[in-house]
Amino acid sequence: MKDWTFVVYIVAALLASLLIGAHVAAVDARRAEPPVYLYVVTSRGNWCEACIKLRPTLEQLEREGCPIVRRYIDEPSGQAAATRHGIKSVPTVLLVVRRQVVGRVALISNGPGNK
Repeated sequence: MKDWTFVVYIVAALLASLLIGAHVAAVDARRAEPPVYLYVVTSRGNWCEACIKLRPTLEQLEREGCPIVRRYIDEPSGQAAATRHGIKSVPTVLLVVRRQVVGRVALISNGPGNK
């Protein structure tokens, strides 16, 4: 299986470039969420090889200050998020700017429903 870490780094670089402007640095007071963040729908299960490989990258990005919202497909909130955003495979990383999805990276995992 290919290592998709570079794709996440590209998305993170785009995120960082958007965060540079002072107008983007402010927190949206209506929902107290950052104006730019990664929204990740993934799995906690061991069946998702790509999810397992993506975890260290997401953890590193979080340590470096990248805002990340995670939803897990194995939980009801994750299933609702997948339906809401039309996500067909996990892991999927969405780049959200001011509540609008402006980028999407869907990785392919060998697992239930993705064989």
